[in-house]
This record gives sequence, structure tokens and C-alpha cells, in this order.
Amino acid sequence: MGIREIFRVVAAVPAIIRRRRARGGVTHDAWQNGFALVEFLLFPHSLFGAAIWYAMGHREDPMRWLGAVVVGCALVWMWAYLLRHAYQALARAAQQMEIK
Repeated sequence: MGIREIFRVVAAVPAIIRRRRARGGVTHDAWQNGFALVEFLLFPHSLFGAAIWYAMGHREDPMRWLGAVVVGCALVWMWAYLLRHAYQALARAAQQMEIK
């Protein structure tokens, strides 16, 4: 994947959004999927906050930051996974627009 391909996909985003709006906007299923994604994102971030809160309050525990590190690593993996799939979906949509 080169920088030209990334810029090509990013440049196609406004056209992809216009095409999506012209086709009727967001369906009910897409809205539910988006809402589930927000819930999926809120839960691990709240766990990260709870792990930091625990680590700050238990100074005597030598492993107090382990939970925050584990949850932080999981958050990094989750965001990388979601961003990779979002980019792949945009690349497919950009490719479909070039074909038509």
C-alpha cells in the first residue's frame, strides 16, 4: 500500500458520502450497527478508566498498573482493527466508483 493509494481513497470520501446520501442515507440496520459500535467502544474505554482509577487508589499493590496496561493494549488493538476495516471499506467503495 503506497501513499498514492491512501490519498486516492481519502480523496474519494466526499464522492462516496454523496453517493450514499443519494441512495437514501442511513438505513435502520446501519443505524443499529452504528449504535452497537458506539456501545462496543464505550465499554472498553470505561474499563480503561476503571483500571486507572484502581491503580491510583491502591498504591500498596505492586501490580496495580498491569490492568491499565492490558486494557490499554486491547484498546490500541481494537482501534487498529476498526481503522483497518474502515479503510478497506473506503477502498472498496472508491474502487467501485472508479469502475462505474
